[in-house]
Amino acid sequence: MLAGHLTISDNTLHSIGVFSINWSLFEAIYCKSEASPKIIKRIEVDLGKDMESFEEAVQCFREELREFLLTRRDIIDQDSIQHYLYTEVAMRRLDKLQEDIELITNFVNEESNDFHAALLCIQRMRNNFFHGTKDFYSLDNQKGLFDSACLVLYWLCK
Repeated sequence: MLAGHLTISDNTLHSIGVFSINWSLFEAIYCKSEASPKIIKRIEVDLGKDMESFEEAVQCFREELREFLLTRRDIIDQDSIQHYLYTEVAMRRLDKLQEDIELITNFVNEESNDFHAALLCIQRMRNNFFHGTKDFYSLDNQKGLFDSACLVLYWLCK
């Protein structure tokens, strides 16, 4: 499909649409339409028998995010996380920003299994996409990232 000067596959557009709906549902259920990092880090999850499936979805998302980041840099450190997930638009209190970046870096590098880091990444994907700072020329290469984010959101909203 052609959007402006971009060619985006129908499969990618479908994944983005599903992601958008899942994010809206997640935000309404868990964040009362205010998905700030502060609120996201307070979310508690008890999925009972579905917890293992949720953890597998988080792992799948981590692998997709890691692969995405490694195609752009040789190492995943706090600088690369800040560069690819946070833009000038997202800059807020530096101490809180650094906490989030450290949490995400540890998650991506498998030094932590905190699902809140996955949710913070997904929130950054959403914000970057909807506020126009996403790399639109590589959306087809990010389909797996959108799909794996949808899995995490699905298990939370099920």
